[in-house]
Amino acid sequence: MPTPIENTLQIVLSPENKMRMKDPYIYDIPESDLCWLHNCGSAAKSTLQWLKRDYGGLAKMTTEQVNANEKPAFVLLQEPKYRWWTGVIEWATCFEDYAWFRNDKIMEWWPHFDRFTLAPWEVIEQTKVEHYIKVGPDLNERMQNFAREQNLKMYGEFPYIKPRWRTVKYIQRMAKALRPALETEIRRRPELQQKLDDYLEKDYQYYNKAK
Repeated sequence: MPTPIENTLQIVLSPENKMRMKDPYIYDIPESDLCWLHNCGSAAKSTLQWLKRDYGGLAKMTTEQVNANEKPAFVLLQEPKYRWWTGVIEWATCFEDYAWFRNDKIMEWWPHFDRFTLAPWEVIEQTKVEHYIKVGPDLNERMQNFAREQNLKMYGEFPYIKPRWRTVKYIQRMAKALRPALETEIRRRPELQQKLDDYLEKDYQYYNKAK
C-alpha cells in the first residue's frame, strides 16, 4: 500500500494536476471601470475580503468573460524574492516533513511549482494592467488613496488578513526548518539560484513601477 507521501507525489506529478496553470484570475468590480488581477502572496486574501465586504458577491471571471473584458486591471505586488519564498512555504505544506527539493522530478519544475510560486509577470502579461500597487507596511494608506483616486468603494480600513504561514503553528515549524535546508541546497547547486534570478527578473521591472 502506498505511503501518504507516495500518494501526495502521485497527485502532484499527475498530468491532471492543475497547480501549475498560468491562466490569470481576474475579478470584475461592479459599478466601476476596473477589475482586479489576483496575485497569490501579495495581500490577495485582504483584497478579496475588501471587495466582497464593500461590493457584495464577487466571482472570478470565466475564460469567456476574461476574453471579452475591456476593463483595465490593478494588481498588488509584494517584493519578488520575499513573495517567492513565502510561496515556497505554502507549496511545501503539501509534503509535511518530506524533503521535496531532493526529488528530481519535482525539481524539473524549479522555480515554478504552483500558483504561489508563479511569477506575477506571467499573468500580468496576459492582462491589461494599468495600476501597480506595492505591498508594504503602509498598504492600508496606499489602498485608501487608490480607492479615492479611482472612485472605488471602501467603507472603513483596508482589511489585513494574515497569511497561513504567520498563523498556523505546524506551518511555522515547517518553514523554520525548510528555509535553511533549501538555502543550503541552492548553495550546493548554483544553477538553482541562477534559474530563480532569471525567472524573477521581469517581476522586478513591474515591482519597480508599483506605487
